[in-house]
Amino acid sequence: MAKLAAAEAAWLRGACGSGPPAIHPKPREERIRELAYLRAERRGFTPGFDLEDWLSAEQELTAARPDLND
Repeated sequence: MAKLAAAEAAWLRGACGSGPPAIHPKPREERIRELAYLRAERRGFTPGFDLEDWLSAEQELTAARPDLND
């Protein structure tokens, strides 16, 4: 598993936090979408990696905060 880029790690900390879940947390799909976008942006939006970005983002979120997964 590739390490998260600094921007992605910062986003994870901001989106997931380390404290108790927010009263209205973002839906899991929205968190994945945003992280996948950051991955695509880092790569320069090279086409053909959409699924890879999505699956990697989903895996990272699951590993980072399993308590916030559906």
